[in-house]
Amino acid sequence: MVESQSVELLYPEAVLRDYFDSDKERQIARIRSSIKAANDFRTAHPDDALIHGGQRLAGLKKGLQYYKDETFVTLYAFVSLDLCGRPPYRREREQLYSDFLRAAFGDERSVVTDPVLTLEKQVVPSGIYLDSLKKRFAEDREGCHPVWYLRQLGAENKSPEGSTHTDALLTLAGDCRVMIEAKFLSDMSYDTRYAPERDQVSRNLDAGLFHARYDLARFWYVFVSPARFRERPHTRLYGYRLGEYRDPATGADALRRDLPHLADPWPAVHIDFDELRRHIGWVTWEEICSLVMASPVFHEPEFPRARFETFFRERCLWPRDGGYC
Repeated sequence: MVESQSVELLYPEAVLRDYFDSDKERQIARIRSSIKAANDFRTAHPDDALIHGGQRLAGLKKGLQYYKDETFVTLYAFVSLDLCGRPPYRREREQLYSDFLRAAFGDERSVVTDPVLTLEKQVVPSGIYLDSLKKRFAEDREGCHPVWYLRQLGAENKSPEGSTHTDALLTLAGDCRVMIEAKFLSDMSYDTRYAPERDQVSRNLDAGLFHARYDLARFWYVFVSPARFRERPHTRLYGYRLGEYRDPATGADALRRDLPHLADPWPAVHIDFDELRRHIGWVTWEEICSLVMASPVFHEPEFPRARFETFFRERCLWPRDGGYC
């Protein structure tokens, strides 16, 4: 199934704008630009043919980006989930998010009150990590990075890591935070500018813990991907990392290995790494679509049910038995 010739936003810009944490106009401008490029492409290729006369796919990248952009997948999935609990369905809204967390953690974290969804949240790195990285540069510069100019810049930089980008943040009553990392086709990043061994998941966990003031009762981490990659975790680097972290046999040691600055003696911080392991969940887009479909709002006339289904079916993210598309 391919989307109609004209690509339209699933929800009005004014609705989407309110979900972004910052740079709201820049976020909307980027979304608007991507949709315009997709529509320009559809106008130029009305018969859905991608290649004409040997035209290279690389030349079509801008117009095709909308169809693989995980920004839209994240936006439409979570905004739909959130809007399915709008008044007068507040109780259903809390139940929806409870079911979302139950899919990630079982009954470990299944009670939700007063959920607030924020997209594109920036979380500053912890002082503990920055101090540990600066100390490494001071004591063993060659061991920090194999590239000479990055060794020099890292040693001179007062803040050698910027804010961590989290795709979505769900804040609950009691100041609990659910940090959400979302992927469509991309894999996780495996380094930062000055730390070639610091991968995206461990960086997320580090920043999220700092954001929750290292209180595990207030911090949960959910990774979202297509079902095909959870069922075939060996096809993505994050599949190995999440599998290792979530495994009762390896999780605590792996987390301690990848967050060594939190494993060192520190008077103000104590992390139970085995408990942290239990706070890492993995949910699929197909499961989120199922939650949306189960909501009473999904069947109301004003909900964009057909376009919602078309969007996720076209990306092979619609829940079904026996396959992906």
